[in-house]
Amino acid sequence: MKIQSPRIVIIAIVAALSFAGAAHAADVGRVLLAAGDTVALRGNETVKLTFGSAIQDKDALRTGPGSNLQVRFVDESIVSMKESSELRIDDFQFSGKEDGTERAFFRLVKGGLRTVTGLIGRVNNKNYQMGTTTATIGIRGTDYSATLCQGDCRNSDGSLARDGLYGRTHGISHGTNRIDVSNTADSKTFGVNENFYVASAKSLVERLLVSPDFVSGKLDSRKQSGAKSNTGGTGTEQATTGGAAGESRPSTTPEPLPQLTFVATQDLNPQGTTAVLPPANGFAVVFPLPGMFAGGVLFDDDNLPATFNSLNQLTSFGTLGTYPSGSLSGGSITDTGSVTLANGQVFSWGRWTGNTLVTTSGGSTVTGAPVLFGTATGLDNVTGTFGGVATYTYAGGPSPVDAGGNVGSIISSTATIDFTQQTTQFALKMNFPSVVAASVNTGSASFDLSGPGSKSFSFNGDFLGTLSGSCTGGGCLSGSPIGIYLGGHAGPVGYEFSVFQGLVSGTKAGDVAFLNAFLSSGFTPGALPTGQLSAEIAWADPSFAPSSTFSVSTGPNATFDSSNNLTSFTNPSPCSTGTCTLSGTVGTGSIVNTGSASLIAGGTMYWGRWAGGQITDRIAGTPTTYTPPGGVPFVAGTGNTVLPTSGSFTYAFIGGPPVTNTAGAVGSSLSGGAFLISFGGTNSISVVTPLTMSVGGVNYSLTSACGSSCSFTGPITVGMSLSGTCTNGACSTSAPASATATGFLVGPAAGGLAMAGNITSPAPTATFAGAFKR
Repeated sequence: MKIQSPRIVIIAIVAALSFAGAAHAADVGRVLLAAGDTVALRGNETVKLTFGSAIQDKDALRTGPGSNLQVRFVDESIVSMKESSELRIDDFQFSGKEDGTERAFFRLVKGGLRTVTGLIGRVNNKNYQMGTTTATIGIRGTDYSATLCQGDCRNSDGSLARDGLYGRTHGISHGTNRIDVSNTADSKTFGVNENFYVASAKSLVERLLVSPDFVSGKLDSRKQSGAKSNTGGTGTEQATTGGAAGESRPSTTPEPLPQLTFVATQDLNPQGTTAVLPPANGFAVVFPLPGMFAGGVLFDDDNLPATFNSLNQLTSFGTLGTYPSGSLSGGSITDTGSVTLANGQVFSWGRWTGNTLVTTSGGSTVTGAPVLFGTATGLDNVTGTFGGVATYTYAGGPSPVDAGGNVGSIISSTATIDFTQQTTQFALKMNFPSVVAASVNTGSASFDLSGPGSKSFSFNGDFLGTLSGSCTGGGCLSGSPIGIYLGGHAGPVGYEFSVFQGLVSGTKAGDVAFLNAFLSSGFTPGALPTGQLSAEIAWADPSFAPSSTFSVSTGPNATFDSSNNLTSFTNPSPCSTGTCTLSGTVGTGSIVNTGSASLIAGGTMYWGRWAGGQITDRIAGTPTTYTPPGGVPFVAGTGNTVLPTSGSFTYAFIGGPPVTNTAGAVGSSLSGGAFLISFGGTNSISVVTPLTMSVGGVNYSLTSACGSSCSFTGPITVGMSLSGTCTNGACSTSAPASATATGFLVGPAAGGLAMAGNITSPAPTATFAGAFKR
């Protein structure tokens, strides 16, 4: 950990931007845009800033309310200041070359800014610094925003934001697009689209999942006219977010970013305190070798041993069975990058080059093979928890490389995943300007490939596909190349990000390896893939089953029709003696009273009732088949649920089949009800709004669970006893009522609760099922 003065924050960024020449020694920059009240405090003077005004060393730049200022410095860095901000230039020296004497030391006193750094600090990182009062940020070349809140920042809901330094890495520059945030208590690294917060110089550096709106990098737009006004500004430029209007030469000014919804600010552990996002827990690797498909292609989701450096870049990967392994050994990592999703997942990539070491699946050891890799944090296998079609646009990745070490470029790349049908379509165009084989430049090689894929298993990613197409140029091994690819996907729901990688045969130097990262550009929801539903069932029979509930999942244990209605189930652990449920089927009966509802973060719940269906139980050792008088209510939803690690959420009734009883009466569905579920070290559920229902002339109101609340360990199953009152019918004026119920949480973010149960007292038993939405 670096030790710095506890009262100083330093931001150091390196960026590879073009140099357009140095200015006069006394001037360190020029104003590109001045809208509103913009001034420079210069010694004892206050200098009004307008378009073209000179900026000098030791100036303190200020913007008033509703004002913006944008400055291009002589090293081609650009700073865009927000309203009510102050930036001091402590020391700026640049002779027009990077000779070690250059430096740019700033201090953000108040407010916020967005900047793309220039030549200063590109070689010597410590020569670029920006101080605040909170943390030290070492920067390696990027476009970033920083906002210092001192009782003057508001969240999107109007509430006062916590004081401290907020920041976001946008990554539009040609640098490494990473920043190191550190102070006396902590140190963390952030990549493109990652966000951070530091409360004080002695506080931990916190990783934010989504930045507040006031750190989005978007400046308030103000038009400037040709005449001066009391708010300042001259010229004809239009002030836009991060724009450099009115400048006579090309500008690398930051473009506007879309506004983000401030839905969460931190990762929290079960105790509700800030948690550090985990290191990489999955990787993808592809390496080419001479010969057709002699290299290796590998996906892993935390099954194989691997090591990563502090930037989550792969440095070695192990093996199981016949899978390949490798080590960076004496090589180096180049061609790096990363992308970050809204849930904080980070996907990084790069290429091993130099004296690397890989062992093929056949056991051969190869030195110096180029290896493309991608790594992921927060990886989870969510295949099949949702349905629909996602389209993808290319987001980045290491450049393609052939077995001879020739490096190409991606011209275009697109992908489509049909999660309902479990199929893919992938297209790839790449170009090698020259292919050197056996020390001879054989010419260029341009590939145009595409092909379908389908569901895969084990360490082969989520999808496996083939490629075919054309190759033109003297460096092509064939005019009709073929290839293979593997695809994987992840994200908050599961479709937002994908990686496609593979091998193509090839160039005259050998196979070509590629690894492409994608972000979803569109998603059309659809039906779940077959085998990805769970259901909760309840029934009662006066002769055979006083009270029964059952939980099943698709696959060998349950079947669903095309509308996702339950049609049959079997007990995966049936008894051979005694009494237990064996199976159930709608058979010649019908499915009635159906409905469905969508959940947050994806997922859908379905419900209905078997009218005339059959249940088979083993009763005292003898299989017995019967038809429950009121039918069999059920509620279903997506499986593979991931529970929140903390927080409390209300689940309100949204629909369900009618309530029935063992006398054969069919009433209406629940008329209301809600549960409160608290997640943490111990999960608990309680009734916060009475569950009300009517059947056979009796009205029920269930008001408590397990006396007060029930605890459950999950991961998703919930069981409880319920109590309350009933009125009318067999209950007369009023009588106590008791029930048992089971259920499960539904969807990628536990967005729903499926619950089914029986009111066993008073008789006759009433059966209910319902869907509850968070």
